[in-house]
Amino acid sequence: MILPIAQYSSEVWGTNYIPSNPNNNKLFDQCNLSKHITETLHYRYLKLLLGVPRKTSNWAVTTETGRYPIILRIIKAMYLCYLSQSKSPFLEAALATSKVISKNGVNSWYNSITRVLEFCGLDHLLANSDFVELERQVNCLDTNLKDHFINKWLEEKDMYTIDSKLDVYVSLKDTFEMAKHLTSRINPSYKIAITKVRLSAHKLPIETDRYMGIPREDRICPHWVPGNRK
Repeated sequence: MILPIAQYSSEVWGTNYIPSNPNNNKLFDQCNLSKHITETLHYRYLKLLLGVPRKTSNWAVTTETGRYPIILRIIKAMYLCYLSQSKSPFLEAALATSKVISKNGVNSWYNSITRVLEFCGLDHLLANSDFVELERQVNCLDTNLKDHFINKWLEEKDMYTIDSKLDVYVSLKDTFEMAKHLTSRINPSYKIAITKVRLSAHKLPIETDRYMGIPREDRICPHWVPGNRK
């Protein structure tokens, strides 16, 4: 119900997502994504759904739920708009104007489409006017975008493997998909508790003592008794 509202006319304003340089590999960078209001809305919804604090890592939240960024939907909407331009004289004229502006060295909507396809290595699709292949082209773009996102996800995953609050979580998570406990038939409160522990979004000393600069090896649970396995 919310996605159609969040994406309304995104085939036009979606250009705000596209970096000026298609080779800078920041299209799916979490820092870059968090600057856009649609992704911010997405993160807040997922955190509300999982029952974790708002300051929980965006990377961890999307990883736990296996949710791809909304930008993938927006880019596909932009490309579909480009392909369907011949069906409307207004869109056809707008695209022609955008191409002229682009040739004059001014950034335009057409530039953004070009940059995305160059980023995915699919810029040859711009010259394809066979609309019978529309579904194949869109599926190809969708798969390519997801592959680029997963590659960026793996890069960011490596950043959390060494002395970070999420080092335990990344050792539990090898693939980008929804965690199994979220779809299991257990008490919802248990799901929230499990998720908080997995994402280091709890109030146990191992996490809260970090705020006070206490080394990890000295973050001792106050209820722990030496020699007592309980």
